[in-house]
Order: sequence, then C-alpha cells, then structure tokens
Amino acid sequence: MYRPQISISRLLTPLGLAGLLAATAARAYDDGDWQLWLRLAASGNLVGKTNIQLEEETRMGDDMDEYAEQHLLGLLYYPLTDWLKVGGGTRTVFARTNRDIYTAKSSGGETTYTPVPDGDHYWRQEDRPTIDVTFAKTLAGWLIEDRNWLEYRMKEGEDDYFRYRNRLQVKAPWKWTRYAINPVVSVEPHYSDKDESPDWDRVWYTGGVDAKITKLINAGVYYRLQSDKLADGSHRDYNILGLMMSLKF
Repeated sequence: MYRPQISISRLLTPLGLAGLLAATAARAYDDGDWQLWLRLAASGNLVGKTNIQLEEETRMGDDMDEYAEQHLLGLLYYPLTDWLKVGGGTRTVFARTNRDIYTAKSSGGETTYTPVPDGDHYWRQEDRPTIDVTFAKTLAGWLIEDRNWLEYRMKEGEDDYFRYRNRLQVKAPWKWTRYAINPVVSVEPHYSDKDESPDWDRVWYTGGVDAKITKLINAGVYYRLQSDKLADGSHRDYNILGLMMSLKF
C-alpha cells in the first residue's frame, strides 16, 4: 500500500504520531458531486448448490476526476429455498484519505516541522466481513428482491462497528430489443451502529437498466442518488453514474 514519505524522527515521537493521526481525514466531496462507479463481477456454481461471487469496483469522485476508492468482494451463496438464499464473505476497500505532509528543519539542536501547502494522500484499508440474506419472489412477471447485508467495518485508525443495509429492488418483466433490456429500481437505507452516533445515515436511490449481451455476459447502467446524513443533521448528496458488467460461468 502506498504511504507518503515523512520524517522518521516524527514517527518515533509520541507527540508527532498523535499529530499525524489527527491530520488524517477521509476524503469527502462537495454536496452535489458527480461520481463514476465501474464494477466488474463474475459468479457461478462452485460445488453442489454453493455459488461464488467475485467483484471489483472502481469509484471516481470530484466530478469523476479523482480516483477515490477500490473495492474487492468475495462471497459464497447457498440457496435454502427457491425464494431464500444466504451468503457470507468479505469486502476489502482502499479509500483515498487525506494526510498532511511535513518537511523537517534542524537548527540549534531543535527540529521544527512545516506542513507542505498542498499536502498529500494515502490509501486507507478497510475490511468488511459480510453476511447476506436475500428474499426473492416473482409476482406477475415482476422480480422483487429484499437483500439484507450485515457488515462489520474495520477501518484503519477508527473503532470497528456494524452496518446494516436493506435493499428493496424491483425488476420489470419487460424485455426490450434482442438484448432483453430490463428496467430496475431500488432503494437501500444504511444503518451504522457507531458507539457515538448510531443512526440511519445513508440512503441509495437507484434506477437503471440491465441487458443480456451474450448468454454468459450481462451489462447494466444506472443512476444513483446517495444521500448522507451528517453529524449536524444536514445532508450531503452525491450523483452517481454506474456501469457494470458481469460474467456467469
């Protein structure tokens, strides 16, 4: 993982280490920012009824001009019935995180540190063991899914906590053109069980289309509005354009 360069003497002093941690902050974009999320996925039968799902997602922020996050996901699924499947796995996230950079100057036996005006960043790792329980039913051709995610978020430099995500998704029965294009809509609220401020702090509103490119390859495009609830009760919204492609084997 890339780490910006900093004086060894600063790292070895307790006061310097505390200052370094205090200067670290997750990258947050302006209200109304446009982002691009690109996802590649592969899924298929592993053994018996057990299925495997692998995903990689790249996220671009700051009006799609800055590499913001990289997500790697691996899950195993098992269908208990034709309308219920359970799964488990883990997601690893590398998130762009701001960090102040200092230059050191020694004079008269004392060392002083001066911040570099533009600072820099590093990639903070987060691990998320995940449990997934999904209910699915087709009614009059409409596919309705209720997906329940429970994640344990382990971020560098922060306390661990659970997050629950509930996605209600509806896929239309219509199939347009030879690519079988289907409209899809969903809503997905997030509940973060943080010690200092447990709350429903994020909602995704998503609409898009899925298409079948070949017998084994699916693709999709969607728009997502992400609405985050901030500590002061206000909200910050992101506009997300998503592109995805998946392989079934």
